[in-house]
Amino acid sequence: MALSKVAAMPSLTEEETNFLRFANLLIRISPKAVRIVFDKYFQPCGLNVVLTQSKGKLEFLNQRKILNKSQMDLLYPSQGNSKSSDMDLTLMICLLRNLQKMKIEDLLPAAALISEEADLSRIKYYRNWIAHNTDGYIDKQDFLAMWINVCEVNPHVFN
Repeated sequence: MALSKVAAMPSLTEEETNFLRFANLLIRISPKAVRIVFDKYFQPCGLNVVLTQSKGKLEFLNQRKILNKSQMDLLYPSQGNSKSSDMDLTLMICLLRNLQKMKIEDLLPAAALISEEADLSRIKYYRNWIAHNTDGYIDKQDFLAMWINVCEVNPHVFN
């Protein structure tokens, strides 16, 4: 179809733009921040040793449907080694919770709680919120509060 015949795209509202900006933060930027924390606890040169030692526990998590087949394939590839750069935020959070015993919560921590675990909990909470949001918009006041809650008060993760 010729470009001139394509209907004009409607412009996004401020609320829709806020949603997309926040989704971008959580989908593209936050995993990089989580990976920094992950690599601190599971250093790349020793990750596969930890995964080998933890195989029974991870298979148990797979049986309980906490981990799925594609995640297990990332952890135990048929060729080569597992790398954090291949993992998404959900898998890294799961490993930090279950192998490092970090207390990463499903609920949004109070803004006054400043720790790596609280920071990761915030990222996890809002990433799940974005993934399950069917509205596709965030008003200006909520956007600012959420953005600050994820970025500006989280020096452990974003700095």
